[in-house]
Amino acid sequence: MTFPAPILVEESAGYARRDEPVTLGMPLPQGLLSDTDELFLRHPKTGPVALQTQPLAHWPDHSLKWLLLDFQVSVGARGAIELHLSTGPATSGAECVHEITVLQEKGELIVDTGKARFTLNQETFQPFNSVRVGGHEILDPAAGGLSMTDADGWPCRARINAIESETQGPLRSTLKVAGNFTTSRGKVPANFFSRIHFYAGHSHVKIEFTIRNPQAAKHRGGLWDLGDPGSIYFDDLSLHVGFNTSTQGAIEWRSEPSGAAEHTSARDLVIYQDSSGGDNWQSSNHVNRNGEVRHSFKGYRVSSGDRIIKEGLRASPVMTVGDREKQITAAVQNFWQNFPKALEVRDGTLTVRLFPRQYNDLFELQGGEQKTHTLYLSFQAKLAATAAASNGCHFRASGNPGGVSEGLLNKPDLQWIDHPLIARCTPDWYAESGAVPNLVPEPENADSELTRLVACAIAGDNTFFDRREIIDEYGWRNFGELYADHEAVFHQGPQPLVSHYNNQYDAILGFLRQFLGSGDRRWFRLADQLCSHVRDIDIYHTGADRRAYNHGLFWHTNHHLDAATCTHRCFSAAHVDADKRKQYGGGPSPSHLYTSGLLLHYYLTGAVSSYEAVQELATFAEANLALRKSLQQRLRNMAKRAKDSVTNPRHANPTGKTNQVYGLEGPGRASGNVLNTLLDGYTLTGRQRYLRQAEALLRTCIHPRDNIAKRDLLDVENRWMYTIFLQALGKYLDLKTELDATDASFEYARQSLLHYADWMVENEYIYLDKPEKLEYPNETWAAQELRKVQVLQTAAKYGPAEKKVRLHERAKYLFQRAVNMLGEFETRILTRPVILAMSSS
Repeated sequence: MTFPAPILVEESAGYARRDEPVTLGMPLPQGLLSDTDELFLRHPKTGPVALQTQPLAHWPDHSLKWLLLDFQVSVGARGAIELHLSTGPATSGAECVHEITVLQEKGELIVDTGKARFTLNQETFQPFNSVRVGGHEILDPAAGGLSMTDADGWPCRARINAIESETQGPLRSTLKVAGNFTTSRGKVPANFFSRIHFYAGHSHVKIEFTIRNPQAAKHRGGLWDLGDPGSIYFDDLSLHVGFNTSTQGAIEWRSEPSGAAEHTSARDLVIYQDSSGGDNWQSSNHVNRNGEVRHSFKGYRVSSGDRIIKEGLRASPVMTVGDREKQITAAVQNFWQNFPKALEVRDGTLTVRLFPRQYNDLFELQGGEQKTHTLYLSFQAKLAATAAASNGCHFRASGNPGGVSEGLLNKPDLQWIDHPLIARCTPDWYAESGAVPNLVPEPENADSELTRLVACAIAGDNTFFDRREIIDEYGWRNFGELYADHEAVFHQGPQPLVSHYNNQYDAILGFLRQFLGSGDRRWFRLADQLCSHVRDIDIYHTGADRRAYNHGLFWHTNHHLDAATCTHRCFSAAHVDADKRKQYGGGPSPSHLYTSGLLLHYYLTGAVSSYEAVQELATFAEANLALRKSLQQRLRNMAKRAKDSVTNPRHANPTGKTNQVYGLEGPGRASGNVLNTLLDGYTLTGRQRYLRQAEALLRTCIHPRDNIAKRDLLDVENRWMYTIFLQALGKYLDLKTELDATDASFEYARQSLLHYADWMVENEYIYLDKPEKLEYPNETWAAQELRKVQVLQTAAKYGPAEKKVRLHERAKYLFQRAVNMLGEFETRILTRPVILAMSSS
């Protein structure tokens, strides 16, 4: 692979874009590029494009492995362009017409984008004391700021504790602001952090705002229902942006993308989304702590005073307040999907209600739960004609003409935010870079039966997007989640079973690999939305609970049971007597721990929140390893008493009871997931402690001379998970090979893998050939066969020549049988088997 490297940008929403900021994480093959000094981006027609770069990862030879690119691009409605990244003399690149500067001046923190000058409030989250465009002061800081109202009606102040620069460059700079809420009665048990993104030559900002409850849930009896004493309750959380004007100002708004812009001279206007607007808008998915759905009406309403102006189902609004000199525009990304939401103007103040007071209930943020919203604010002022024409990312919707409202300076310009441009490389580039292991471009795999199977997730009339409608998988806590429809196969109730998937088997990774292999942006949408949900809702963001739970990932909803009031936390008091199969209750567990998709998302987007999520889950993995060590003597004693033993108990403790209870003493799901997470932690940070812990875990769980028969791996219901560990073992070998570190630990792992692969060839069978051994002989067992295929293929890669043919032949046989059996099940398109198939297609 050599430069130039193609970068594709396609516009699919019907909005012509001008100088829209784009961020792209790009893989590079080993040895291709060591620094970015002579790197430049070129448009085939207009020439050099200004470029900002940031290394995200390096190969062992210190060449660049993942590089984050920031640039700006113009593209027509439903058009496409191909840019080329290459190297050359420093004069080959384009200079920024405007460059961002961040400076401290007379005690003030100022960001200048070349089109707007933002002065940040460093004490309370406003977020700005001043915004100046073209010499005009646009803000009235006295009318602005973040407000929170607690459950008793007390106002809360958002006090800032720290401001740090996360990204600083000529084209994009990002500041992270962190703090906590206080009232006159003292500190509120909630904190916040916000990432504010600034773009060169633009007067709009992107604000990602997160509220977090860092308290631990009490989860009495291992149950995690709403109403827990660790929850916090509040009535409203809103950002107010005061407009600096001596007149009342005009209001322009658009509630839906296809609708025409409307305007009013009234003093107030409210667009409020109360529910999803879907057919199942009253789904029990939305029950509160009392088991009640408190939605007031279907969809959204636009009102002024007591008068309802308009009603509709799903709003994606843009709202502007302004005059002939200046204006402010606001919009929230995925507005209706994250209901309830409100945009409003009252007496010249534009308000974005993230948790709106109009909703007919208090909001509950569970212990260790957080929620992030993304909103945009655009500030415009009267400039010279040529400058005004390029201020911000303006567009005109194809086939939807409309002029500027009377009393306003410009047409509002934020309707594109639900459809940001997604740049990408070609599938061949991703595959040949070597940075995404075992990736096969879809054109080479288009006729694969698995490729056709997984395509149902994005194409047809029952996509993963469509399945959200079944249980109304919307609202601020639910959006982005996958409906676990496979759990509802035996459901007989009048209403759909509410069941959440919680990224089981790393759906994020599967979606992103499909995106890279095909270039279809629908895969990226699924991954990006699920990633946001997992980072906020599924991870337990607290250090105040027991070490075995802190910073872990919550299980999917318990099998075949309705979520009831446990939301996305698996265990509900509603089912204490219903689940007779085992002791009910629990919490985050190493058996449900997935980081590789989050890691790949970070590399593809540069999203620091994904980086932090991997680190947090790695902390959880380390804590559980430490707990295992403290229990080690107890486990040894249990092993001595066990009837089943292995020839090398010093190296492994594979008794059934120990594996099921503790999960980290043999090759299983928990040990495999922890091993994988430690490897991801090392890959992300380069910290040797992760690798040392991974190798120590390896030696605890497996040995090249294990008496595999004593492990009872053919007890399929309880032991199939050993293949998860062997997959992680293969990942370890790949990493050590990349590091050129084929040392004693590498050889120990290689011999162990080959030992188990030999046993698999001789003893493993197709699960569904013996259905009497299975509680539910369904499509999932056919999909799980694909794990064996991957293990045997990896063993063939690292095995001696005389074994390769045999291993490959067995892998080929298992693969074809698995695909054929999947095709026989009508239920093959359910969520779980599709996710499993993605990892092998």
